[in-house]
Amino acid sequence: MDSSSSDDEYIETEKEVFTAECLFCDSNDLELETIFDHIKTAHGIDFLDDCHRNNLDSYQFIKLVNFLRKNGKKPDDFSKILQEKLFDYEEFLKPSIQDDYLLMFDFEGEVSPESIDIEKEIMIKPEIEIIKSLSSLSKDELLILVKNMMQKFKKTKQSLLDIVNFISANDSNVTQIDNVESSKSNLVTTLNVEHDQSYIDSYSHYSIHHQMLSDKTRTLSYQDAILENDSFFRNKTVLDIGCGVGVLSLFAAKAGAKIVVAVDQSDIIKNAQRIIWENKMEDKIKTVKGKLEQLDFAKLQLPEKYDIIVSEWMGYFLLFEGMLDTVLFARNHLLSDRGVLLPDRCKLFISAFSDCSIYEKYIDFWNDVYGFNMSSIVPDVISEAIVESIRPENICSSIDKISDINISDCSIHSVSKIESDFELKFNNDSTIHGLVGWFDCNFESMSKLIILSTSPFSEPTHWKQTIFLFKEPIIIKSGQTISGKILITKDVSNPRGLKIIFKIESNQSGTFAYSMN
Repeated sequence: MDSSSSDDEYIETEKEVFTAECLFCDSNDLELETIFDHIKTAHGIDFLDDCHRNNLDSYQFIKLVNFLRKNGKKPDDFSKILQEKLFDYEEFLKPSIQDDYLLMFDFEGEVSPESIDIEKEIMIKPEIEIIKSLSSLSKDELLILVKNMMQKFKKTKQSLLDIVNFISANDSNVTQIDNVESSKSNLVTTLNVEHDQSYIDSYSHYSIHHQMLSDKTRTLSYQDAILENDSFFRNKTVLDIGCGVGVLSLFAAKAGAKIVVAVDQSDIIKNAQRIIWENKMEDKIKTVKGKLEQLDFAKLQLPEKYDIIVSEWMGYFLLFEGMLDTVLFARNHLLSDRGVLLPDRCKLFISAFSDCSIYEKYIDFWNDVYGFNMSSIVPDVISEAIVESIRPENICSSIDKISDINISDCSIHSVSKIESDFELKFNNDSTIHGLVGWFDCNFESMSKLIILSTSPFSEPTHWKQTIFLFKEPIIIKSGQTISGKILITKDVSNPRGLKIIFKIESNQSGTFAYSMN
């Protein structure tokens, strides 16, 4: 029989061999299956075992390989690089050399011995032969195979989404990237109560409401927007989203609203109900406990359309906690045709700051902790945005607006990913310790304009400002600028969290990534 036409043709096909260069010497053409044996024999490093003991994931494995390629590190440095996570920065997702097949290595794909041969056999066969192979497996073998492939899929999907975000922030030629996952899956509106319980519970205790009510700038801005525009509220239907203890509902009722529906998911709604009764507002204010997106207003015998939707939804750096998703859902489904939102416009700003005390508090602190060097924690510190108050005199550059959101007509997806260019100008020599962000909220639909600002130049609020520390201070001369791009996205694993990436493209170039969770 002609072997070229045999059903067993796939057996005759030679397996493609991928090779790569050693990470610590000039040896090349090493097969992926043996490269780590070479590293162990030639350089005394059990590479994979060391990576696993340091709890690296496949995402960090890629960064480590690119870091070693770029910096040409010696074997003696490897332990320090791993322990201090010197490689764990978004910039090292970009391949350091072309066609580096070591990046294809399935670091997290090591599976139980009984399933390795099964999976390898199936993966190299054509589709018709895969069906034959699967039919010959026992139930237990199939379960092992499915379990391992599902684990790989979940890990690969998350890594791929992180890489996509990185590429979109670092490649000016990338204008659009196909959705790797349904865009709806990362929205707060789709979270079920079980997955969102810790967030809900955080608003059940009185302490967080005490903090917010004690913020006079925040509370008085809402009070002024409502009571100084009482003619606008008279005989109107009002929806208060995330009502907490009900202060905004009380303002609206006092302004003459016909009916106010106060909604909250947390148990604080019980306190709100008692407060409403104590203030004899129960005829005007109705409380509802539940996730707004799942409420049946008709079944609850409540209005299905509202003239005014009011909510204090803003989180740190405006978008943290993702409550804007719920407000926009309500706008799309519950706001009347000529209805208004309060607030209805929000703006995000960034600037640079110089403050040695903040740098010493968060960075230098770890260099000497009761006589011990703990500086290995610093990469973790600078990977997270920090909520702190910045003194006005510590703002050392111009201010740039990076987003202007019209809540009345923006889409949910447009605020799930915000991209902007920025440019910061310096009129004096400065030592920059990081960037700082804040927001303003405008109540523009009222006859009297009210602006709630969290700027360092305004009265302090509980939102403070959000700072993004540099690992090392940057020295800037008068007349210089720092320019680049900023990308703000939802955290892939937590829709209420944020990922913020700054790509600085001026003479102080670099990519800086931060998270808020």
